[in-house]
Amino acid sequence: MTDIMMTEYRHAKIAELLSIMWACNDADSDNAPEWTRPMMVGAVCNPLMKAVRGLLNGDFYIYDDAGDLIEQVVTELLDNNVHEGYGVTQAVNIVLNDVQ
Repeated sequence: MTDIMMTEYRHAKIAELLSIMWACNDADSDNAPEWTRPMMVGAVCNPLMKAVRGLLNGDFYIYDDAGDLIEQVVTELLDNNVHEGYGVTQAVNIVLNDVQ
């Protein structure tokens, strides 16, 4: 697998985690997905966001301020309610463009 393919795959997996997180986050709402329960909001969402941050490290490991850059991407992802891999790539590119 090339670096680009690995990045696309990682971003797709991040988007999948985000989709699960959005559903679990809605678990205590009036329009909750049937498979969710209210206790999932914190119990599931927090570990999923840790996994998202861990996977994003692959985009920023060469930067001294990787943690700050990852948090900027997370903010972009949450603000835009990202569900697709290309949305993750766009968020990463926005932050990387600001760095360069």
